[in-house]
Amino acid sequence: MLFRSLNLGETSSALVIGGTSSGIGNGGSVALSVAGTAYSTTVTNNIWSLSLSSDQAKALIDGSIAITADASDAAGNAASRASASFIKDTLLPSSTPTVNAISTNSLNPAAITLSGTASLGSGESLRVTLNGAVWLNVPVSAGTWSLNLGTSPSSGTLASFFNGVSYPVTATISDAAGNGVSDTSTNELTIAAAAPVAPTVNSLTTSNDKDRKSTRLNSSHLV
Repeated sequence: MLFRSLNLGETSSALVIGGTSSGIGNGGSVALSVAGTAYSTTVTNNIWSLSLSSDQAKALIDGSIAITADASDAAGNAASRASASFIKDTLLPSSTPTVNAISTNSLNPAAITLSGTASLGSGESLRVTLNGAVWLNVPVSAGTWSLNLGTSPSSGTLASFFNGVSYPVTATISDAAGNGVSDTSTNELTIAAAAPVAPTVNSLTTSNDKDRKSTRLNSSHLV
């Protein structure tokens, strides 16, 4: 039996506990104890599994959850007991990160730097998600974080930006069990519409040389 930690989000769906048992044969029985509660299942092709409902998973107390499995064949011959444990941790990080709003005319990711605040506890890390890209383990110093979008994402691909569009930036503090708390703001990054091109002034011209000559003659005869 192989297990890891169980976090708050994972208790919203069924919890499947499983393992293998060779030499028992199809239909062999497996008696299980999960945190002191007895369950039973059967072996099929040397594999067994037990599904606990979401309510049963939520009822487990946070901490170390002990599991034992005793398998026996149809004749009642018992195999050696298997045991394992996993940690249930549904406690959320105590700090909520923030994301500072930013407006820019640039479509170049390397010219854009996101920032905000975060306070990390032991074993916690900061993740930032934007426009199809995810950055893990974003550095936090003295309660603040910053991320230049020219930095290669840990996963995904940063999609193109467009003028006049706002984009949500999600900053999430996660603990070792995978429990996470995200910022509560949205559309923090705005790509403002590009400034209009400055107008030009054409040079002043007259219709023809005759007009220019006539103007000069008329001017010279004023009294």
